[in-house]
Amino acid sequence: MSRCSGRVAVAALFQTADEMRRVHRLAYRMRQLQESHARFGFESRAVWQEDPIWQPLPEVVERHHPGLDARWHPSVQRAVASFAPLFGEVCVKGAGFSDLAQSIDAFCRDYGASIGLAASSSASA
Repeated sequence: MSRCSGRVAVAALFQTADEMRRVHRLAYRMRQLQESHARFGFESRAVWQEDPIWQPLPEVVERHHPGLDARWHPSVQRAVASFAPLFGEVCVKGAGFSDLAQSIDAFCRDYGASIGLAASSSASA
């Protein structure tokens, strides 16, 4: 295992934890809304899978997914640079949560920069 792959693996683990927290917060908030609006999100899976407005998001994930490709580091960078900001734009800014949107934007910039630094420092080592 090269130094680069170890550093990238650690960064990817932190990214995974961040994404899991994001999904957890969304699920928690959705459940809160169901307490006051019983049918909130009732057909969300069907909407996600069939509504044309959501189709670009899975396409972005599929396009950037590394699959069995050994060069998964660029895939992580592309995902952070494209998918996370797109998610923030559609789900957060569209709902009017400007403070949360600014936090997501800052996270994306910081994480993207840290991935770039890890890659460049390990390439020079």
